[in-house]
Amino acid sequence: MRNRIEDLQLAAGDDARVVNLLRNVPAGAATLRDIEEHGPSAPVWSPLADAERPRCGWADL
Repeated sequence: MRNRIEDLQLAAGDDARVVNLLRNVPAGAATLRDIEEHGPSAPVWSPLADAERPRCGWADL
């Protein structure tokens, strides 16, 4: 699943329209397992706009 999240991050950076959207609309990806185990507010979200940024809670995207 981590590879799929990394693929999403790469794809998000390949399309200028998506890059522009992510400047204004925060988006992230998380595995269902992490959300179920830790909750949606836990640092389980990988920001799609910045692959170098560490995982965070949904409110910090």
